[in-house]
Formats: sequence, structure tokens, C-alpha cells
Amino acid sequence: MTAGSRARAGLGAIAALAVALAGCGSTTFSAEELVAEVNEHGGELALGEQLGDNGRGVEIHSLRLTGEGPAPADAHGGGSLLIAADDEAALVEFRRCEAAASLICFRAANAVLILEGAIGEVEVDRLARAIRAMAD
Repeated sequence: MTAGSRARAGLGAIAALAVALAGCGSTTFSAEELVAEVNEHGGELALGEQLGDNGRGVEIHSLRLTGEGPAPADAHGGGSLLIAADDEAALVEFRRCEAAASLICFRAANAVLILEGAIGEVEVDRLARAIRAMAD
């Protein structure tokens, strides 16, 4: 099994854990709150600028996995964080993301994290641990 296929194999775990978060109470995250919560549990995410919205009232923020300062405003830095008004709108965005074969997606309440491109096994494991800790 290659590192890429191992990373892809771990994606289901991330999605499952994130979906588990969606049903936990009536939590609603801002972009800053979600990143802080994930980072509190070791996720090492860096939030960039708000890039706008998707035309359906969902905020789009740049995001990266390094944890070393904010992502640049003019680049996704490997990912995006979508903040919807509520859980239902986030579920629509999550399903839309899941339909794309090249994206890594997870949802926590009203937030959807979308990672683009290659993600390593270390990052998948780190995010899975952070998300699992959030769900507990």
C-alpha cells in the first residue's frame, strides 16, 4: 500500500468522525472557533482570510495544515473551510464535497473542511486524532 493510498484509506475515518460531530448538540462554529477547537486537540490548522461566499450564503476561508501562521489571502494553501448558517446547509455542502473524487472532506456541525491535493499519512492521522478528541 502506498502512502497516498494509506492516506486515502484514512479519509473515511475522518469523514465518519466529523459526521459524528454534526449530531452533537446545537454547536455552531465560526471559522475561528472551529480552527481553535481542532488545534486545541492537535490538528495544527492555520486559518487564512475569508475568500468570499459561494453564492448560497456559505463563507469560504483559506486553510492549510501547517499550523505556522495564517494562510495567504490570495491562495487556498491546500484547503478551504466553509461556514454555513446551520447544520442542514453544511450537510448540503459536505455532500457536494464528497461527490468530488479528489477532495478530502469532513463536517462538524455547520462547518465543512475541504482539503485539496495530496495529503500525507501524518496529516490524516493528526486530523483523525484531533477530530476524534472533539467528538469525545
